[in-house]
Amino acid sequence: MGAFSSPRSETLRVWLTDLQRAAELRSQRHLQRVLRPVQSAQGTTVEIQGRSYVQFCTNNYLGLANDPEVIDAARAAISRYGTGAGASRLVAGSMDLHHQLEQALADFKQTEAALIFPTGFMANLAVLTTLAGPVDRIVSDKLNHASLLDAARWSGADHRSFPHKNLARAKTLLARPASPHVRRGRPAPAPSAVPPP
Repeated sequence: MGAFSSPRSETLRVWLTDLQRAAELRSQRHLQRVLRPVQSAQGTTVEIQGRSYVQFCTNNYLGLANDPEVIDAARAAISRYGTGAGASRLVAGSMDLHHQLEQALADFKQTEAALIFPTGFMANLAVLTTLAGPVDRIVSDKLNHASLLDAARWSGADHRSFPHKNLARAKTLLARPASPHVRRGRPAPAPSAVPPP
């Protein structure tokens, strides 16, 4: 049986050929990404394929992932709650632990409330897509974290990026007149305009 041929399959074939060519080029330039499983606890050093390496790329900034007190607390929480919430917080996964942590953070920051997210990526997405929208402009460094760049795009705002650390270009983008539907700042709504919860 011959291969199915249509405009869509031809587009797919071209796309796959281009993708393969790009992968080969990345490989020739030694730019391909390789997953190297860590075989030890995350710390200042890690073991990969039986060798010890100094770890410079961790998110375990404070070393809490290996702290005996944190490990004991995690064990106790798993014994009581299991290994997952079972649902999103909005549906049925909002546990008393979440509320206790949010209250502790709010007290620590001396603010009315706090909201936790599972990752920094999710926090950036939630905040930026909530605060910015189609009538806003976001100007950002091209090398900002992917979460900020994605959030800027997904917010619907007029998103412009400038080359890394190029403040002259950033100033140019900020000074450029906005399109008629974009305003240069969003004033806080008057208290009477805020709908009750």
